[in-house]
Amino acid sequence: MNILLINENPVVTKLVTLSAQKTGDELEVVSATEQIHAEAYDVLIFDSEQFDPVLYDELVSHVSFAKKIYMGNRDIDKPDAFDVMVNKPFLPTDLVDLFTDMSQELQAAPEETTPFLEEDLSDEEIDLDALGDENEIDLDSAIEALDDNEEIDIDNAIEALD
Repeated sequence: MNILLINENPVVTKLVTLSAQKTGDELEVVSATEQIHAEAYDVLIFDSEQFDPVLYDELVSHVSFAKKIYMGNRDIDKPDAFDVMVNKPFLPTDLVDLFTDMSQELQAAPEETTPFLEEDLSDEEIDLDALGDENEIDLDSAIEALDDNEEIDIDNAIEALD
């Protein structure tokens, strides 16, 4: 995974770096949002000491993140925009487990499609009449083929639909 850490605390940086090395993830550490040059990361880790809602909103308007982690003391609440809260102090093994889980989730999730603007696609570009009826299902015929107490034979039900 490609991880972005926004943080100035050297202890936090060291612990996150060790965890990312252990999981084989790439880590970029910045102390301010102005230092970010990429357009997408798998994971954002935002230290509460650096967090500013206005800067965060500006950041996510031009950089995309699949998962967002908020690091802060136990006495503060996680902002709604974040997926996970990691309480300080934490152990590198906590992050290793979290990174592993997130990596598995991201690999299992379907690849995110590129968003498009409404003006990118007009009705004139799509000929709905040209679409065939081969995907239509005659539900009445399929339901009639089944009795209430019979087991469903998937192969026969599919053949009945074709």
